[in-house]
Amino acid sequence: MKELVINIKPRLFCDIDNPITSSTEAFCSVYSQIYKDHPDYIHPIWQNVNKWDFADELPLLKGVKEVEEIFGKRDFFNNLKFINHNTYEVLKQLNKKYEIILVSIGSFNNISYKSQWVKNNLPFITESIFLVNHGSKMTKSLVNMSGKGNVFLEDVESNLNSVIVERPICFGSIKSWNENWQSEKAFNWTDVANKLL
Repeated sequence: MKELVINIKPRLFCDIDNPITSSTEAFCSVYSQIYKDHPDYIHPIWQNVNKWDFADELPLLKGVKEVEEIFGKRDFFNNLKFINHNTYEVLKQLNKKYEIILVSIGSFNNISYKSQWVKNNLPFITESIFLVNHGSKMTKSLVNMSGKGNVFLEDVESNLNSVIVERPICFGSIKSWNENWQSEKAFNWTDVANKLL
């Protein structure tokens, strides 16, 4: 009688906005489409955005409600691309070693378009957890990430702190939403590959 061997891979929980996609860049592109003819428009430099509500680089925005509206527009997803040149390839390699589970928060419209974007651009990732937020409340504490060898890759410090996971990694450049993170960091997907492959 053959012995049944079950190979359980550790899980890589991964945020989508800014670890995988260049969401800040796409947001600034949509902002420019909307406001380019406004007399006070100044072309934003997406790399300089340092506030979660974009107020530092996009002064014409009319508050959090408009931020949520832009994140929920089809145009936002039409402008969305991978954050680094090697994001797709590294994720594909990681998929052999980890069970990748995407975890993202957004409005109903945002999540609807985002799930389609994932299906079209990351067809090898079949597991996702999408949380619908109300207003600007953001937490991923509802997601059970416990388990041996599990990793959480996220750019927002409060989300990293809201879960129990063996290896939380803060992704991306230092911004106001992660500037106090003192644990493991990955600045790009080359760093991620070096740490996890």
